[in-house]
Parts: sequence; structure tokens; C-alpha cells
Amino acid sequence: MYHIDIKVGESIGELELGMTRDEVEIITQKLPSSIHHNFSYYGNRLREIELVNGRNILAVLGGYDIELFRTTVEELVPKLSEIAPCVKDPDYIDGTLFNFPQLGLKLWREDNMTLNDLKDEKYTGLDKDEFEYFREKLYFDTVLIYPRDVTK
Repeated sequence: MYHIDIKVGESIGELELGMTRDEVEIITQKLPSSIHHNFSYYGNRLREIELVNGRNILAVLGGYDIELFRTTVEELVPKLSEIAPCVKDPDYIDGTLFNFPQLGLKLWREDNMTLNDLKDEKYTGLDKDEFEYFREKLYFDTVLIYPRDVTK
């Protein structure tokens, strides 16, 4: 398990918003090949960092001790909503993208799956591997940080 601290609106591990492309390249070369990121830049400065859930990552939200990839969406969103309001994006299927502008944090998953969905007979009859595939949809696939919106 690879532990990564996430500081909302600031950093994911050693990667910090505002870094240059060269600084980002130096850090990513040191990371295990199983750790995947996506980056967005403004000019030559890092504007957004997205961490992909490789199921081998313990991503902990700094200051809150909340595990972002190992807590179900149904548990995680209410916890985060106690810290800051969630803004839903109308361009996404409900339950797939959760944006917390005051934290500079977005969480995304491909499908809107709930624990109750998995109790349906179409899932309970699946073999172990197939069931596990759908069970993983209870968790977020990516976490993205960006500069916080402190005006809201």
C-alpha cells in the first residue's frame, strides 16, 4: 500500500500546485509505476493534480484523517459536506462527480453504484470476481485538487 497525503487546494504527496513542468517531472520519475497522475497547467505552472485510484493507494486527506479511496462514496460525501459544501455539476450523471470548491477538491467515479444496488439479485448471483468489479464502483476512481475558491 502506497501512502499519499492530500492537502486540499495545495498538494498530492510531493506534487504541489504552482510547480513547474520540470519540477513535476523530477518528482513523478521517483514514484512507483503503479501511481498514476494527470496534470493541468496554466502556462508552465501546475494548476490541477488528479490522482487515479490504482487500488494500491492509501490517499489520506490531511488535517481530517479521511481515506479518500478506501471510504465508500455514500460515507465519504457526507463527511466532506460537513467540512465544506458540495457543488454538483449538471454535465455529469448524478452521483459521479462531487466538487468541493472551498476545499479545492473534486472526486469522480465512472458509475453511480450504491450498496443497495449490490443487494439486487442481478449482482448477488455473480461470481466473486464479477461481484468485486461492481463493488469497487462504490468508491471514487479519481481525486483532483485545484486552487481553493475562498470566496464562497
